[in-house]
Amino acid sequence: LMLRPSVLVFDDSTAAIDAGTEQRIRAAMKRFARDRVTLIISHRLSSLMHADQILFVEGGRIVERGTHEELLALSGRYRALYDLQLRPDDERPVVAGAA
Repeated sequence: LMLRPSVLVFDDSTAAIDAGTEQRIRAAMKRFARDRVTLIISHRLSSLMHADQILFVEGGRIVERGTHEELLALSGRYRALYDLQLRPDDERPVVAGAA
């Protein structure tokens, strides 16, 4: 980062940390990423939600592309992962017979 590269790549940089540390890292990444192309590879949607464009890759292929809001509206794979990771429990649909 000291060389001020024009492209930054972060590969699952927040995978094994707590939410508070992730927020601090994301804030630092945002500062460093200003005026640079930044590629963030992550399984954690919280690391990607604020990106200009999100590419959902499955089996080595891009299967969905858009902003966070656009991908949620598609109700596809990104939305399913969002529901698993981030959707508040009180907003999840109630399944009959579930305890």
